[in-house]
Amino acid sequence: MYLDFYRLNREPFHITPDPDFLFPSPSHNEALASIVYGVEKRKGFVALTGEVGTGKTTILRAYLRREEGTDIRPIYLFHPDLSFRDLVIKLSRELGLETGESSTSELLECLQGQLIDEYRENRTPVLIIDEAQNMPIETLEQLRMLTNLETSKDKLLQVVLVGQPELEEILDQHSLRQLKQRISVRSTIQPLTPTEAAAYVRSRVERAGGEAKYLFSDSAIKEIVRLSNGIPRTINTLCDNALIAGYGMQQRPVPPKTVREAGRDLQMNVGSGQSYRPAWVAAAVVAVLAGAAGAYWMMNGSQPATGDPGAHVASAASLQNEELSELPVTESVDESSTLNDPIESPITTPPEVESSATLAVVEPNPVDSLTEELRNRVAERDSAPIAPREVEVRPVEPERSTAKPTIDAPAPVAASPVAAQTPEPQPPTPDVTVTRIASRTFANKIDVITRIVKPGDCLSKMISDVYDTEFYQGIMPEIMRQNPEIRNPDALTVGLEIEFPTSLKPS
Repeated sequence: MYLDFYRLNREPFHITPDPDFLFPSPSHNEALASIVYGVEKRKGFVALTGEVGTGKTTILRAYLRREEGTDIRPIYLFHPDLSFRDLVIKLSRELGLETGESSTSELLECLQGQLIDEYRENRTPVLIIDEAQNMPIETLEQLRMLTNLETSKDKLLQVVLVGQPELEEILDQHSLRQLKQRISVRSTIQPLTPTEAAAYVRSRVERAGGEAKYLFSDSAIKEIVRLSNGIPRTINTLCDNALIAGYGMQQRPVPPKTVREAGRDLQMNVGSGQSYRPAWVAAAVVAVLAGAAGAYWMMNGSQPATGDPGAHVASAASLQNEELSELPVTESVDESSTLNDPIESPITTPPEVESSATLAVVEPNPVDSLTEELRNRVAERDSAPIAPREVEVRPVEPERSTAKPTIDAPAPVAASPVAAQTPEPQPPTPDVTVTRIASRTFANKIDVITRIVKPGDCLSKMISDVYDTEFYQGIMPEIMRQNPEIRNPDALTVGLEIEFPTSLKPS
């Protein structure tokens, strides 16, 4: 309706979970990286929670898009109100199994065999359960049985639970304590901060081919931020209604008054943030209060005491004067402007918002390191014949740790984090060299062994390989002091050169 009027190519504020419009706030980046990490490392259960409208489904769509063409085999369940048997049947059919009239135990046996075949073919089935807070308690309690389908080293099935904050309350129940202990990766999507919310509005407008200054004035964007409380879906609904109203009144850009009217139509709390009464009304109230105080004082013929009503009236008048001095200046907008009216004054982006928007455009993707490692592993598997794995299947007690893993990821970005690029092939380089150099830590020259980090390497494994010892705990601190660029010994950057002093080798 309003696309031509506001010079847009597409609707910028539709409420469908389109990953093209994913705004990469730090919270959303962490949520996406948590799913990538949990599935890539075969952690079993991953939990993602967030308030209604914060973008959980958009994160899932972004994850599914970025994994297209990889060895990830997603099974998306958006209607979780199922019994455990129905869930197993659904999962089996998605994996190409015939269910028939088999019992639940028979279905689980067939499912285990199929998952082993998937594992041998280097594929990773992922069960994604959206709106998981609506799943029956009995089904959630038995869901942990699916993680018992494992080898001696890896989980055969990865499960991603996505839901509202009520999901955390449900998992706190005593009957679900075993399931809760199996969740090894957790993440929570937070509402946008005021700065992020303003950048979110501008980002969506730009991705729709427009310019924010033609749609909303700066004061109108502040009203949008105030009324939405940082919830992306609320921002979309409010902005879309404000643009429809602005188009009807031929307003470009949309003023804050139109935003407030759209908020009233949507039954938002419009009047709680500012006072919009005219200044003369406040002045009249002050004059009446002051006159009443003076008349009371003259009738009593003395100064009012502390507990005198006149003193309270005068005090109220003083407070009202202070309130009057703090009243915001309401922006005056000519609502009769038309399409041909030029924009009289350019809109200046607040410095904090401008810096945020600029940061969102130029910084690298925070999950690129995980993506690059995943792509490298897929490329290596595609270039070499797949050898069947020797699989030993036995039930094992799951890990009891509920600690949240540290994800080694760069800073946030504004461009959609879903467009992962395959790295350019690099010329082969030797992964081991022994040289005598001036150490970065020690004063004298020492002999060091230089190793290049490959996909799947961690510092403990590399120490064990270099020094041929399993007692790496005492050596690891010295290696990390020698190589200050190592931030997380369990998540090394692929291609990093690490120096191992030969003097540390056990005799």
